[in-house]
Amino acid sequence: MGTEGKGRLPRASGVCARERPAPETAQRANAALGLLVAVVARLLVRLPRTPLVRWPVLVVSWAGIATVGAGVLGFGARAAGLAPGLGATPPHMPTALAALLLGAVGATAWTVATVSATRGSRRQHTTRAHQG
Repeated sequence: MGTEGKGRLPRASGVCARERPAPETAQRANAALGLLVAVVARLLVRLPRTPLVRWPVLVVSWAGIATVGAGVLGFGARAAGLAPGLGATPPHMPTALAALLLGAVGATAWTVATVSATRGSRRQHTTRAHQG
């Protein structure tokens, strides 16, 4: 495997290793994801009454929670050395543990916000149904 030092990834089992996207592409994707999360978080604060808007917001929110949770679990498995197929263990374990903690707290907070928004929305509907 004489290509390791020339900027190319070595072949694994006869299949070329994937190339990484340009850093700018990853930064734009992260920015777009951050904007989507901010919009969903804003909509969760005052969940719209219209089912046409409310249900997609909740679906996107739960999908985001599942994605972040899977990322935290995957990174945790990688950091612990349980999933070598996901990459090498991080070289700086304190930084990796801080990232894991941040991801876990973020996913938990997002879950609490989504559950609260869902329950608050149900209470409003139940209260209005009993009043009218």
